[in-house]
Amino acid sequence: MLTKLQTFQSDCLYNAVMTVSILLVSANSVISNYLSEILRHEDFSVQIADSGVKALEFLDIIKADVTILDLDVQDTPDVKLLQGIRDEKSALNIVLIKKSDLKTRLRKLGLTESVHLTKPFALWELVKLIKNHLQKSIIGKSKLTVGDLMVDTGTRQVVRGKDTIRLTKTEFDLLVHLIVNANRVQSREALLNHVWGYNADVKSRVIDVYIGYLKNKIEKTGRPQLIQNIRGIGYILKNPA
Repeated sequence: MLTKLQTFQSDCLYNAVMTVSILLVSANSVISNYLSEILRHEDFSVQIADSGVKALEFLDIIKADVTILDLDVQDTPDVKLLQGIRDEKSALNIVLIKKSDLKTRLRKLGLTESVHLTKPFALWELVKLIKNHLQKSIIGKSKLTVGDLMVDTGTRQVVRGKDTIRLTKTEFDLLVHLIVNANRVQSREALLNHVWGYNADVKSRVIDVYIGYLKNKIEKTGRPQLIQNIRGIGYILKNPA
């Protein structure tokens, strides 16, 4: 069970830095549109697949942090679709299922231990499931690494190779956001909102200034480049090839 302090710390880190990718699989457009609107309001990034085939295609392209599967999807055998979802080792998989199908269908698919919500369900239950999973994931990963760069969110220590790097609070928060979302392009607007806050009176140009500060500290002469500028969009932190 999470302590109040752990919940507070993980909420702060999650709300400050993490862009969560959700794949919502439902053939019912009314349900998928409504759920996606609610989830996006919670600042989640949502992709919708209206069939099992499209869901599997999505999973070949994107890494979903959370997959929500409506078992009314009919065009792909459940077992095949669920196997594709299970391959996402770090993801939370939530199954939406009718109460009348709960025992027989989950047992048939070998999902009796899966996370599931029976229809109808309260929207807060779905959001709470996702946030609880994210909180536990963040608490369990206080040390984040990309290549030879290590960031400890608990001690706020940054190390590259054998060198300890001193960062200001803003530089550290910016780096944590980038490393949590490693290999995902982050727009200037997203960086501004997550690091400085939605109501901050700060211009987007300040992002470029602080990225420059970070690069000067973590990419000294001779070190492989970690932070890359994606022209016209923003920045990405990725492991050098």
